[in-house]
Amino acid sequence: MWTRRVLTGVVVLSLSACSSLPWEQEAEQRGDEGVVGKPGTEWEEERQAEIQAEVSEGPWEEARARGAEIRAIGQEPGWWLEVRQDGTLMLASDYGTRRQVFERPRSQIAENGAEQFHVAEAGVLVTITDQFCEDVMSGENMPLTVVVETPDERLEGCGRRLVEASD
Repeated sequence: MWTRRVLTGVVVLSLSACSSLPWEQEAEQRGDEGVVGKPGTEWEEERQAEIQAEVSEGPWEEARARGAEIRAIGQEPGWWLEVRQDGTLMLASDYGTRRQVFERPRSQIAENGAEQFHVAEAGVLVTITDQFCEDVMSGENMPLTVVVETPDERLEGCGRRLVEASD
């Protein structure tokens, strides 16, 4: 039994010594003589960027599937807002632990051109401005600046339109 384990180990080590590593094979195929890449370099960074793009689009696509016309997010505390086609506004605050759904009031246009939704009975005012905004957490630029004012707090963040006016 002991001899079989030793022989198996020797065979495995011998075979692994004969094969080149994947990044060495890639370098050979590209003709990079003498240049050997390692994990964690350019390829890995590109893949991480692709993964991040896929992940960051997830919540926006999910909101669109729920019928959201506009979605906004903000940080510290984490919150998000959806202006939905079904005639509701959904506000998730305190990192999503508090969720409120309001009947969506008719929007008003403020003097500065911002679109506003005033939920009078709850004391909530949502102001959406067509002004570029950078999310403080991700650094992502978005086309809308969004402010949500409630009786308890003022939430500032960024957003996107998920449905075009002609949709």
